[in-house]
Amino acid sequence: MTTAIEDNQLNTELQELYLLSKHWISDLEFIERELDFLKNLFGRTFSQLVEKDEFKNITNILINAAQIDKSQAELRNEIFGHLHKLEHFIDGSDQNFKINLIEKHIELEQRLDKVLLDLKSA
Repeated sequence: MTTAIEDNQLNTELQELYLLSKHWISDLEFIERELDFLKNLFGRTFSQLVEKDEFKNITNILINAAQIDKSQAELRNEIFGHLHKLEHFIDGSDQNFKINLIEKHIELEQRLDKVLLDLKSA
């Protein structure tokens, strides 16, 4: 389904989507800083965990951190791509867009929420 940008209201809505997406970048930066903190904290307690034979916990921490790191990196790339598409619609260089643009926006938002939730559980 294709819709033509015909009024200022739609352009305003696209700008709002753009600003929300732009905010996600700061959320991803927060996740990155928190992962760095978690890695630093883990580095300081690693020897204590080894002494207590907490290898299962060590494995879980490492796997969770790696998965979160991978997810946030992939998400960052997709969000930048999404922002690039939105820029084309806002500046008027492309007057038609498909509804999947909104679906992609929602999907990215849900994935970001999941990464944040995974970080909290880690």
